[in-house]
Amino acid sequence: MNTRKILIVEDEEVLRRFVKISLEFEGFKVYEAADGQEGMELVQKEMPVLVITDLMMPEMDGITFYKRMKEKKETMNIPIIVLTAKDGFQDVLDAYDNGVVMYLTKPFDPRMLVQRVHEILS
Repeated sequence: MNTRKILIVEDEEVLRRFVKISLEFEGFKVYEAADGQEGMELVQKEMPVLVITDLMMPEMDGITFYKRMKEKKETMNIPIIVLTAKDGFQDVLDAYDNGVVMYLTKPFDPRMLVQRVHEILS
């Protein structure tokens, strides 16, 4: 069986590990990046089937990260879930306008996140 790869781009290590464990329990191979720059390197190297990203991060923020993903032919079709504390209407609108498939605000229910990942990938 080909293990499906997911990339988590999140600067909060505890949250990143928590999401990773939740997804690994479901059989996914999970890669971690602490910022958008590291995320860009990993997304191009590993070509995950889905990316989960925060918006507020050092080096490269999540907005710049997902916009760059959508500009590149090889990564433009990878679904992106935003997982962030930012809940402003304009942030949500901007994310969906730029091809994000789901916008979740923190705190969140990890069971719902895992369920949505399965729905998006089915």
